Order: sequence, then structure tokens, then C-alpha cells
Amino acid sequence: GTLASPSFSSGVRLGNGAVVISYMSAAPNTPTNTVNVATSNSLGICPGNSVTLTASNVTSYTWAPNPSNAISINVSPNVSTTYSVFGINTAGCISMAAITVSVISPPALSISNTNTFLCLGETSTLTASGASTYTWMSTAGQIGSNAVVNVSPIATSIYTLIGASGAGCVSMISEQVNVDPLVMSVSANTVVCYGKSVDLSAS
Repeated sequence: GTLASPSFSSGVRLGNGAVVISYMSAAPNTPTNTVNVATSNSLGICPGNSVTLTASNVTSYTWAPNPSNAISINVSPNVSTTYSVFGINTAGCISMAAITVSVISPPALSISNTNTFLCLGETSTLTASGASTYTWMSTAGQIGSNAVVNVSPIATSIYTLIGASGAGCVSMISEQVNVDPLVMSVSANTVVCYGKSVDLSAS
């Protein structure tokens, strides 16, 4: 039959001149499977959220920097972090794969206010910036979903802006609009005779 390619051979010369060669068969084909890793969110995560990393294609796994031998791990980094997984296949060969989980910064919101101090009946325009979508809230509930909202409070009020980025990360800030509670009134006799005087009292 056909002999496998030898990994080494040795020969012994006998008295009749014959040579006996012994063979050690080459190792069987070594599986080439290497470890793969995938994430449940390829776009990144918002601060405080988590993501699942899953390894595959080999028989055993070791994760770093979060020590685990599970196929999947759940991670919630505060900053963008690279995770590595070492895998061993059926032939005992070791391979490594790495994946970076990006942490997306929340939107940096700001509010511009045309008038932070109103007299009763006046209006202030609040304009939001820094996010993709906006929600305005007051003590009465939602008052708007656009970047600009006009408010005419009857008393000093706080308005809360919730802004979301395109990745869905959320920030929240507030703006106070002050209202002067002073109300002027005038009291006096409403009917007087011609030529008479009347005292007016303001408060």
C-alpha cells in the first residue's frame, strides 16, 4: 500500500545488505477552526447599557478582561473596551479573537432662553440644541417635541428638556423661567361730581 509521508525515518543495515526503514506517520490533518466573536449591538452602547458578546467555532473559551469560560458574556463598560476570547479547537490548537465595545457619549444638550425673567402674560422662547430629537416637559406634562417651544407661565416654572442622539442615548437638562408676581391695581371712587377730586390708591 501507499505509506503516509514520514515525519522522520530511520534505517538499519543488516548483514545481507538489506535496509529496513521504519516510518512514523505524519500527524492527521489538524483542524483549522479558529474562534469567532460577535456582538448583539455592532453600533455601540449608551452609558449604563449592556451588550452580549458571543464566541463560536471552537470547543472551549476563555474571556478577558472579564474572566469567563462561557460561550456568551454580558458586558456593561463605562468606556469603550476591547474584549478578547481565547478558543481551543478539537485538536488542542489555540486561537484568539477580539472585539471592541464602543460606549457612545450622551448628547450635550443646551437651552437658549429669550427671556429668563417675565412679567405676567409675557412669553419666553426656549430653544434646544445638541441632540437629534427633543421632548419638553413641565409640571403639567409634555409641552412640545420640537427644538423650539414658547412658554407663558403664570408663575415661576421649571422646564425640562430630554434629548436623544441618533444612537438613542439620552440626556436631560432643565431651565427655569421666572415670573414677577407683582400685579398693579387702582382703587378709588368710581363716580365723582364735576370739579371734585378723588384719591387714587395703587397697590
